[in-house]
Amino acid sequence: MFKLRDYFKDDIFLSRDEAMRELLDDKNITSVVWNKLFRRELWDNIRFKEGAWFEDCIVMHELLYAAQRGVYCSNKRLYNYYQRSSSVMNSGRFINVKREIEAWECRLSFVEEYMPELSLKAKEKIVKLAIKGLLNADFHIGISKDEYISFFEKYGVL
Repeated sequence: MFKLRDYFKDDIFLSRDEAMRELLDDKNITSVVWNKLFRRELWDNIRFKEGAWFEDCIVMHELLYAAQRGVYCSNKRLYNYYQRSSSVMNSGRFINVKREIEAWECRLSFVEEYMPELSLKAKEKIVKLAIKGLLNADFHIGISKDEYISFFEKYGVL
């Protein structure tokens, strides 16, 4: 079964700030790099962090921020991405909410430095990830109840 996802209804051009807001909403522009085309020069000073989990999340905000002229978003399907149900991506073993939160905390640090007006959006996503992990036993890999509590305290939920 194929699952097609439409991100934007029509092709659209977004300013860098608009693109960053969309990225932090994590809906129309997501953290994955496989469904995007980039100008080569955007990668001149940006690299994936070796050995990092959620490495796309760690660099995507830097790439969008480096796109000073903005971002063109197209709803055209130019690439097929197939996920097998038996792949590591789709196994419960892959999911590690602690490492995903750490990647988003990296994004939060960047946003606090370069676009502090968007900090709340990044914090909200971290809290949502912690709640998702707390409510779903499959997401508990590598995180304890005390760590969940510390995330909630850190971001003002408790």
